[in-house]
Amino acid sequence: MYNLPILRQLVLLLHWILVTINGALASLGLGPSWSWGLAIIGLTIIVRLVLFPLTWKQFASAQSMQAIQPKIKELQKKYKSDRAKLQQETMQLYKEHRVNPFASCLPLLLQLPVFISLYAAIKGLGPLSAPQYQASVEALNQASFLWIPRLGLPDPYYILPVLYVVSQLIPTDLMLSPQTAQSHDMTRRGRPSPCVCRP
Repeated sequence: MYNLPILRQLVLLLHWILVTINGALASLGLGPSWSWGLAIIGLTIIVRLVLFPLTWKQFASAQSMQAIQPKIKELQKKYKSDRAKLQQETMQLYKEHRVNPFASCLPLLLQLPVFISLYAAIKGLGPLSAPQYQASVEALNQASFLWIPRLGLPDPYYILPVLYVVSQLIPTDLMLSPQTAQSHDMTRRGRPSPCVCRP
């Protein structure tokens, strides 16, 4: 999968940025136990900044959809026995408020190849299995950072998965803040699932 043309180019580009950041940090006197970890953080920040317009578009679209939810519920009550009329009126409502119900999904789909490539660039997968990349991949995998003894191995204390889940819940709270208390409570009750699903 990582050798698909678009993913292959992204993996190589992201790995080059990672190695370049590591080289710059090493030239400042940082050892591998700091430089590789900071390079990963730096690369992640760069990717997030590049993808920020798509993330913002997704957030704005979700907010627009929430703003018209009360009107959609009114239409559902009014036309509960006439599905065709309900669909027609709902589409008209979207048009009036310039809301695209699929606009919040598209940015997410566009970001997916980048995040897949970012994972491959850090783990040394796909095109990075070629001999010319093995030195940098091995150096990254063997490096330690903070509490992680080797970056090529999973976090032994599960701190990173917990931080990941928290970082996903904060934007969810921001996007769901205008919702009713009842639906907000339902959302909170469903939250343990990300913790359970993470390895």
